[in-house]
Amino acid sequence: MTPSVGRSLGEGSGWQVYPNPNDGNFVIRNRLGRLGWFEVIDGCGRVVGEYSIGEGEHSFPVRLSAGVYVVRERDGGASGSGMI
Repeated sequence: MTPSVGRSLGEGSGWQVYPNPNDGNFVIRNRLGRLGWFEVIDGCGRVVGEYSIGEGEHSFPVRLSAGVYVVRERDGGASGSGMI
Protein backbone atom coordinates (compact mmCIF):
# COMPACT_ATOMS: atom_id res chain seq x y z
CA MET A 1 0.00 0.00 0.00
CA THR A 2 1.28 3.48 -0.86
CA PRO A 3 1.36 6.20 1.80
CA SER A 4 -1.01 9.04 1.05
CA VAL A 5 1.64 11.70 1.41
CA GLY A 6 2.27 14.54 -0.89
CA ARG A 7 -0.61 16.36 -2.52
CA SER A 8 -0.27 19.98 -3.38
CA LEU A 9 -1.24 22.01 -0.33
CA GLY A 10 -0.44 25.25 1.34
CA GLU A 11 -1.26 27.03 -1.90
CA GLY A 12 -1.28 30.76 -1.36
CA SER A 13 0.89 30.31 1.72
CA GLY A 14 4.09 29.82 -0.25
CA TRP A 15 4.64 26.07 0.03
CA GLN A 16 3.51 22.82 -1.58
CA VAL A 17 4.02 19.11 -0.96
CA TYR A 18 3.77 16.56 -3.79
CA PRO A 19 3.20 14.02 -5.43
CA ASN A 20 0.10 12.26 -4.13
CA PRO A 21 0.02 9.34 -3.80
CA ASN A 22 3.68 8.42 -3.54
CA ASP A 23 5.99 5.65 -2.40
CA GLY A 24 7.39 7.47 0.62
CA ASN A 25 9.44 9.96 -1.39
CA PHE A 26 7.96 13.43 -1.48
CA VAL A 27 8.99 16.98 -2.31
CA ILE A 28 8.39 20.14 -0.31
CA ARG A 29 8.53 23.27 -2.46
CA ASN A 30 9.33 26.24 -0.23
CA ARG A 31 8.48 29.62 -1.75
CA LEU A 32 8.17 31.40 1.59
CA GLY A 33 11.22 33.55 0.90
CA ARG A 34 12.78 32.33 4.14
CA LEU A 35 13.82 29.20 5.99
CA GLY A 36 10.79 27.01 6.71
CA TRP A 37 10.28 24.45 9.50
CA PHE A 38 8.02 21.54 8.51
CA GLU A 39 6.69 18.55 10.46
CA VAL A 40 5.01 15.40 9.15
CA ILE A 41 2.39 14.13 11.62
CA ASP A 42 0.63 10.75 11.52
CA GLY A 43 -3.04 10.04 12.26
CA CYS A 44 -2.30 9.54 15.98
CA GLY A 45 -0.70 12.99 16.27
CA ARG A 46 2.88 11.72 16.42
CA VAL A 47 5.57 13.75 14.65
CA VAL A 48 7.20 11.26 12.24
CA GLY A 49 9.49 13.73 10.46
CA GLU A 50 10.92 17.21 11.05
CA TYR A 51 12.56 19.27 8.33
CA SER A 52 14.15 22.70 8.29
CA ILE A 53 14.54 23.77 4.66
CA GLY A 54 15.55 26.81 2.69
CA GLU A 55 13.75 28.18 -0.33
CA GLY A 56 13.39 25.85 -3.33
CA GLU A 57 12.48 22.20 -3.88
CA HIS A 58 13.68 19.55 -1.44
CA SER A 59 13.18 15.77 -1.73
CA PHE A 60 12.57 13.59 1.32
CA PRO A 61 12.79 9.79 1.25
CA VAL A 62 10.94 8.54 4.34
CA ARG A 63 9.47 5.24 5.43
CA LEU A 64 5.83 5.74 6.28
CA SER A 65 3.03 3.25 6.76
CA ALA A 66 0.03 3.64 4.48
CA GLY A 67 -2.34 6.29 5.76
CA VAL A 68 -3.14 9.97 5.92
CA TYR A 69 -0.59 12.46 7.19
CA VAL A 70 -0.52 16.17 7.98
CA VAL A 71 2.32 18.48 7.01
CA ARG A 72 2.57 21.49 9.30
CA GLU A 73 4.64 24.61 8.65
CA ARG A 74 5.57 26.61 11.70
CA ASP A 75 6.85 30.18 11.82
CA GLY A 76 7.41 31.34 15.36
CA GLY A 77 3.96 31.99 16.81
CA ALA A 78 2.12 31.35 13.53
CA SER A 79 1.56 28.01 11.85
CA GLY A 80 -0.24 26.50 8.90
CA SER A 81 -1.08 22.91 8.09
CA GLY A 82 -2.76 20.74 5.49
CA MET A 83 -3.83 17.11 5.24
CA ILE A 84 -1.97 15.01 2.70
